[in-house]
Amino acid sequence: RLDVIVCASLVELTTNLGGLARTSEIFGLRELTVHSKRVVDDPLFRSLAVSADRHLPIREVTRSDLPAWLRTMKREHQYSVVALEQTSASVPLERLTAFPQKVILLLGKEREGIPADLLAAGDIVDLCIEIPQLGVTRSLNVHNSAVILIWEY
Repeated sequence: RLDVIVCASLVELTTNLGGLARTSEIFGLRELTVHSKRVVDDPLFRSLAVSADRHLPIREVTRSDLPAWLRTMKREHQYSVVALEQTSASVPLERLTAFPQKVILLLGKEREGIPADLLAAGDIVDLCIEIPQLGVTRSLNVHNSAVILIWEY
């Protein structure tokens, strides 16, 4: 498995979580985090994941546990946290020369993104990446965005 963990603990929609599980398993990623393991029992999740949850480690990391979990993964397992977010400090994807070897891809909540407290903490996010867009719509769907970044990795 690739040393990529998709951190979808902020993602709420079952459709996005099912798609992220399927994508993570197909590309051989290390694991997927979700806000509640109960989501894997949802029929909509199961229909989108298409059994990926049986072949992919899925870990529950709640929003309240997320900062501590990210810090632990950085400190004890040498992961870098790469946030997929549009900020003034984000690096456009096409300008990124290389990904860190061990990555936690931090995804934001639908329509709201990654909370400011996580971005501003100083010891959590190592790099913000954004996907350049040409259209008028402000952002891509979180699952679609994650797929682009995973493919680039």
